[in-house]
Amino acid sequence: MLLVMIPVGMVMGLIIASVYLYLVPAVYESEAIIQFKISSSPQIKQTTQPAEEAEHIMSAALDSFKNRAVLSKVNQQLKLEELWGVDEEAVLKKLKNNVKVEAIRGTDLISVRVSANSSFEARDIARKLLKANVDWRMEVDNQATEAKLSDLRKVCQKQEDRVEECRKILQTLTVSKDSHSPVETNEYVEAKRNFETELYLFEQLKTKLMSEMIEHSIITTVVHDAPEASNKPFAPNVKLLLITGMLGGLLVSPLFALPIMAFLNRRRQEMG
Repeated sequence: MLLVMIPVGMVMGLIIASVYLYLVPAVYESEAIIQFKISSSPQIKQTTQPAEEAEHIMSAALDSFKNRAVLSKVNQQLKLEELWGVDEEAVLKKLKNNVKVEAIRGTDLISVRVSANSSFEARDIARKLLKANVDWRMEVDNQATEAKLSDLRKVCQKQEDRVEECRKILQTLTVSKDSHSPVETNEYVEAKRNFETELYLFEQLKTKLMSEMIEHSIITTVVHDAPEASNKPFAPNVKLLLITGMLGGLLVSPLFALPIMAFLNRRRQEMG
């Protein structure tokens, strides 16, 4: 009986594993390998430490892919609410769980993996995710730059007003000096020095404003391996699951054999 139950148990385990594979949908995964690079003005490069810069970029990159704004863009572009039949919050939660971003050890590369129940769906989400991430970072960069330029313009305007005040004072003293009116020499020299100092500061601010308008830090995404549709499911592992089912059936077969053997022995004793 034990020898008979061993293959029976293995077959039962194989059947149970097959039913599980049929009921549980396959999960496919699409992966992209990317790199973040920063380009900036010479002034910024001189004041930024390479190690700190790389660490900051990598940290921002790992976090930005699961940003709500980025995932919302993916949802809108692929119309996942209609496709999955759930509301926006459920879509964003599922996307966040299905996106895995990891830094590849020993390199400055980043692995972006997206899982889904369809290989093409995983690929499409991964592609839209990369584009949405780039668009979002560009929007944030532009907003930060515009805010910085706005503050700098205000400072320039205030400095220009100070230059104009100093110019009027110096002009008044110059007219008085030219009309042979008694003018304090020290007062004239001080006014001239103030005007030249404020004018110099104003010119420096204008130069800085023009520089900021032309050049500012820009993070670009370099795609080394674009996401593609996978032919084989990532999970569940079919071979491993079938082998596990057969081994499980092999291990539990004695448990089924013992009660059957006891029942047959009892029936034989009853029949004499």
